[in-house]
Amino acid sequence: MKIVSKHNKGFTIIETLMVLAMLGIVMGAIFSLYITHLKNAYAQDETIEMQQNLRMAMESISRTLKNAGTLVPLTTTPLEAFGNSSSSVQVNTASSDGVYARSMTNRTNRASNFAIYSSKVDSTNGFSAGDKVRLINPLAAAPVFATYTTILISDTPTAQSLHLTGSGVFVTGSDVKPGDIFAKAASTTAPRTHDSVLFFISSGTIATGLVCPTNQQCLVRSTNGTPEILASYISKLRFSYIDESGTESATAPAELNTIRSVRVTIDGIATTSTGPKYKQLTSLIMLRNKR
Repeated sequence: MKIVSKHNKGFTIIETLMVLAMLGIVMGAIFSLYITHLKNAYAQDETIEMQQNLRMAMESISRTLKNAGTLVPLTTTPLEAFGNSSSSVQVNTASSDGVYARSMTNRTNRASNFAIYSSKVDSTNGFSAGDKVRLINPLAAAPVFATYTTILISDTPTAQSLHLTGSGVFVTGSDVKPGDIFAKAASTTAPRTHDSVLFFISSGTIATGLVCPTNQQCLVRSTNGTPEILASYISKLRFSYIDESGTESATAPAELNTIRSVRVTIDGIATTSTGPKYKQLTSLIMLRNKR
């Protein structure tokens, strides 16, 4: 007769199913927690990217507005007349990149080397070979060159110099004198006297090969008619203008020379899996070059 011990019995089917059911509940809870954490992580990444885009947008607009009117002719206003002035602004400046150098020598020949003073003569943040420049008499706020010219750079620890080449010629009867200013010009077709920079927001196809991401609006900077995307995740861009009397208006005054400061407001939106996230930046920019 075979004796079977009760200690040798296995799990019953009911016990196995109960264990599997409990394991499924635990795994489901863990998976749900993981998905929630993943969504929050993606939402946080998109929110951070939106905030970074807003900061970059504000920095670019602020820097350009501060240079409005720099070394432009007296007949040119720092801010140009524009369409909807509450959501776009056009800035006139001798150098849209803000790169300048001062002539230290007298010259009548553009092919000569010009000794200059500048803290930005290098290929990283200043002039470089092949750049286009304007040479400006700051007292007259008028260009010395009749057309653009390209430059070659010689940058040594003991001396800094520019060598002018290309088609640029001096205005008849003009010499280059100490104190005249070299201004780096945009490498696109532009007025001889200054660069014009327009800021606005747009979506979809902005220009050939330049497309804002789907379902987003982008901040666009257009220099002399050549656009580039500065930032995405932008929902609104607003400007208001403060005149000499301190009056603030959402539209530019008829006399643009009376503008003393510009308030810039940029709204950002990131559509995330946990819902839309919003952020707003505001900055008051004083115009340095008053007329």
